[in-house]
Amino acid sequence: MKTIDQWDVNEVAVWLHCIGLGNYTDSFLENTVDGGMLLELNMDDLRDELGLSRLQAKKLLRTLKFTKNVTDSPSGEEEEEEEEDIETLTEKVDTLTEENEGLRATVEELEAAQTEIRDRLGELEGEEGLNERLEEMSEELAPVRDKMEELEAAKSEIAERFEEVNGENAAFKAQEEEYEATIMGLARTLAMY
Repeated sequence: MKTIDQWDVNEVAVWLHCIGLGNYTDSFLENTVDGGMLLELNMDDLRDELGLSRLQAKKLLRTLKFTKNVTDSPSGEEEEEEEEDIETLTEKVDTLTEENEGLRATVEELEAAQTEIRDRLGELEGEEGLNERLEEMSEELAPVRDKMEELEAAKSEIAERFEEVNGENAAFKAQEEEYEATIMGLARTLAMY
């Protein structure tokens, strides 16, 4: 889709018809107003040089701003990239969740073993080396706990980014639907001429 600054004088004239100001096309053509110039016009130019009333000039400027937003909207490629990002983030969240569950099970097993050893230690209070082994097992559990904390933090970060991208995607879709409705209206108007 062309952006407004790429429009020639005839495309500006068609656009004027579409927004209900077709009776001013001669004035715009006479002054060779193309898309680039159209974007530079202000209220005084529209009224003094091109003969629009204040309300017509206001309508033109408001509609021009909206049309510029439509023609400058993100392309289908950008939306596809966002959808791919969402899929990638979803896969990462799923993978981290699975890894987290596996690590949680390992920690539970190690904690159960530690509890069992403590229980045995209580029974065998006087035996040498049990306290050392208990400390070794506690040290062995430390990296697993650290890894679980890292995975939880990464999972939270990915979930936040996923929500962010989801929100942006919803906003783009809503804007795209609004633009499509406007473009369809403009196309119907153009078809009448």
